[in-house]
Amino acid sequence: MLPNFNGLAVLDLGCGFGWFSRYARENGAVSISAIDLSGKMLDRARSITSDDKIKYERADLEELKLEENLYDVVFSSLTFHYLAKLPTLIK
Repeated sequence: MLPNFNGLAVLDLGCGFGWFSRYARENGAVSISAIDLSGKMLDRARSITSDDKIKYERADLEELKLEENLYDVVFSSLTFHYLAKLPTLIK
């Protein structure tokens, strides 16, 4: 179940090729921060994305420190099961 993205700031954890980031933007999100560990995935995502409101960033989710209350929606698909330090990320 996904929310109405109109006017929301979205964080896409483990964004891969950026399909969800583009989906959220097409459905009204005002900004998307898309994070992945793989430089190759991010290169591909950037090559198929032509929207400056989607920012792709390379980072290790197990070491990521997020600012509180910056995002309205946090999304992740097929990523959390890889993280040994998941509780640290979602605090």
